[in-house]
Amino acid sequence: MDFSVDFNRNWNDYKHGFGFVHREFWLGNEKLAYITNQKDYELRIDFVSKSEDQPYFAKYNLFRISDEGTKYKLVGLGEYDSSSTVGHDAMDPHRGKPFSTTDRDNDGYSSYHCADSYGDAGWWYFGSTVNGWNCYNTNPNYHNYFGYWFNFPGGYYNIQYIEMKIRPL
Repeated sequence: MDFSVDFNRNWNDYKHGFGFVHREFWLGNEKLAYITNQKDYELRIDFVSKSEDQPYFAKYNLFRISDEGTKYKLVGLGEYDSSSTVGHDAMDPHRGKPFSTTDRDNDGYSSYHCADSYGDAGWWYFGSTVNGWNCYNTNPNYHNYFGYWFNFPGGYYNIQYIEMKIRPL
């Protein structure tokens, strides 16, 4: 990872994809929707913190998003795999949530535009203050230790980079 790709992009960029396949990229929500609706795929998200070289991961036995007509909702997220090394299932609140970008506010939070205010990147945000949740802790792209996936074994860590990987079951 050389951090040469800016993930602060608009809806159209996330729709079609951007970046460099051999370095950093977003495949594109259109492609993800097409691929993940052909058969079942699992999802693995790898995290590397700024303070440790050891990667942590979260694994799910299903990953599926809908098409643009339903705002690329995260319609299929399987069970959190017990072999995962992050502290908890932090994707659970994102189930069924639509994708948001800086120019498309789909987070359901009327007081803020999460992608614009807290994320600087596209994500399946949910905006809520119920039980203390808020925009800043729904996206691991946010630039502080309150990034949503902060509950690693041993404490809080800044996340240096994330890789999301899918493969057919």
